[in-house]
Order: sequence, then C-alpha cells, then structure tokens
Amino acid sequence: MTKGTSKLLFMGTGCSSGIPNVCCLTLEKPTCRTCLASLTPEGRKNNRFNTSVLLQVDDGSGDRPKNILIDCGKHFYVSALKHFVEHKIRYLDAVILTHDHADAINGMDDLREWTLGFLQPSVKIYLTERTYKVIERSFPYMVNAKNATGGGSVPTFDFHVFSPDKPFKLDDIDISVTPLPVHHGVYFIEGKESQTYFCMGFRVGDMSYISDCNYVPPTTKKLMEGSNVVVVDALKHEPYPSHFSFKQAEEFIASLEHVPSRVLYTGFSHKVEHNETVKELSVLKVPTEPAYDGQIVEFHV
Repeated sequence: MTKGTSKLLFMGTGCSSGIPNVCCLTLEKPTCRTCLASLTPEGRKNNRFNTSVLLQVDDGSGDRPKNILIDCGKHFYVSALKHFVEHKIRYLDAVILTHDHADAINGMDDLREWTLGFLQPSVKIYLTERTYKVIERSFPYMVNAKNATGGGSVPTFDFHVFSPDKPFKLDDIDISVTPLPVHHGVYFIEGKESQTYFCMGFRVGDMSYISDCNYVPPTTKKLMEGSNVVVVDALKHEPYPSHFSFKQAEEFIASLEHVPSRVLYTGFSHKVEHNETVKELSVLKVPTEPAYDGQIVEFHV
C-alpha cells in the first residue's frame, strides 16, 4: 500500500438480522432462495454480517496502515474471526460509530480482547453525543469501569464526541473525517409527533460511506460531491421506512453532479440474492455493484 492509497474492507454487508435468516432455514421445507443459496459454494457471497467496514489508511506516519473500524455491531466478533484473521489485522487505531442501534454498537463489549493487556491499553471511540448517551445508559460499565460487576474484566475505551456538522480529526492519524448526517427513520414516541432519527455516514478522502438511510439532505449530498467511491444503503427492492430501496439508491446516485467511478450497495435483506443482483445492477449507467463480506475496495485520502 502506497501513501495516499487506502483500502476499505467490508466486514459486513447485511441488515440487522444478517443473512442467512435462521427462521428461513428452520422451516420444514425452506424456500428462501437467498438463505438457501448462502449455504452453497457458488452462493457464499450471500452470507452477510451487520454492516461495517474497516478502513486501512496509510498516512505515512508509521510502519503499518492505520486501522479504522466503522461500526461494531452484533456480528462484529464472528466477522473479526474471519476477516481480521485472514488479513492479519491486530490493532484498532479508531472505532467510529454511525448511530446507536444494536447492529452498530452491540459488539463493543467484545473489544475487551484488545484492551485487557493483550494488544493496546484502550480503544478510541468516535461518536455523537446522542450515541454516547445511549451507550452510557445501556452499558454503563463501558463508560465507567466502576459500574462493572462480576469479575470486572471490561473493555477500556477513550471516548471522543464529534459534532455532526463539522469534520474531525482522529488522534495520531493524519486524516480528516467528514460526518454525513442522513435520515434513518423516525423516533416513535407515543402522543408526540414523529421526529427524524439521524444516522451518520462518513467521508474519508474520495470515499463516502452511508450504511443506513432513507433520505439524504441536500447539505449532506453537497458534502459527498466529488467522491469517486460511494457506498450506499440499499435494503431491498421494495420501499422501507428507514432504508433506501434499490430504486431510491439509484435515483440518489443519479442526482449527484459528480458521477462516482464506483458505487457499491450495502445493507441487504435476505430478499436480495447476490449473483442475480450483480446482473441487475450491471445495466445501470453508473458502475454499480452489490458489496459482499470480505470485499476490498481501494480509495484515496
């Protein structure tokens, strides 16, 4: 890897439940084509963990690329067992969280393996104030070890709260990260008018990554302009309240003034079969493909 060239490793490209769906495969006579295909060698790319990527960035400051994990959800550890082992990835220089849903944060406890005297003293976590408060409420021992119970073996985190409306730097990494606020459904509060739930995407260099969205505001779209690589949410063909459909993803990409050189869809449900989707997307004007777990894509910082 030369300076300026970075890699994006897809740790997961599936929705919150992942693929295959256990309830499909435990039917007396399973019929789900995608879940059944995931069990075959030719259909292995249908195996999908929760959406997450690892960025490997060579900022010229050390003897190895810096490892930046975006999201650490329910499937993180099994994904790491597969992809970290295959690529000999040991250290985590930063973890950036998109939002506070389970498929983005519920694997954080497994980061204890990195901080219990084995690899590094702590893991730096970058997140919004809202996500920090959810973690503080849901997992108080992650924020303050004095709240630990049992044997007291808990992960050690160094939290950094960023503002959704301005770029931020990562400690000891010479790059800038630009938050990309997008709509990801609404809050459901009884007796109150629904309010937009915001999720963060991120731009690093010429790559923009949006894993969960049903609408991209114009201000965010402007921040994405000029991206050569765009990763975007595309749950399935049918509309859904909190995720782009294929049509919505296609229309959004077409609305960009600067045409990306490469577009990758992510966040699929088990209604999407990989090999069929490759053929379907190959006819689009903008080069578009379905991402798959373990795929590596180059970009520039």
